[in-house]
Formats: sequence, structure tokens, C-alpha cells
Amino acid sequence: MENSAPPCRVVSDQLLLLVDEVDDAAEGLAELEEEELELLVELLEELLDEVFAEVERESFL
Repeated sequence: MENSAPPCRVVSDQLLLLVDEVDDAAEGLAELEEEELELLVELLEELLDEVFAEVERESFL
């Protein structure tokens, strides 16, 4: 048997990494212009969509 983390643990770890990245990025948001902020929000939405899609796929395994 393969010794790997359960899917929910892997997704949880991915979410924690994403939260850390968002937290790091948030420190510099005050210096960004509105257009840049809108692009970052769109990117974050896309990343979250990917994470939730992965959660759905893993929940069916």
C-alpha cells in the first residue's frame, strides 16, 4: 500500500498554503492601484474555484 496523506489532509494543507500566500500578499495591498486589486481578486477567485473543484473530486474517491 502507498503511504500517503488522506485526500482531505492534502486539500487542507493546500488551503493553509493558499491562506499563507494571501496573507503575505495582503501586506502590500494598500500600495496597489484599483485595477491591480481587481486582477488579484480575479486570480484569487480562480484559485479558490480550483481548490473547491479538487475538494469535490476528492470527496467522490
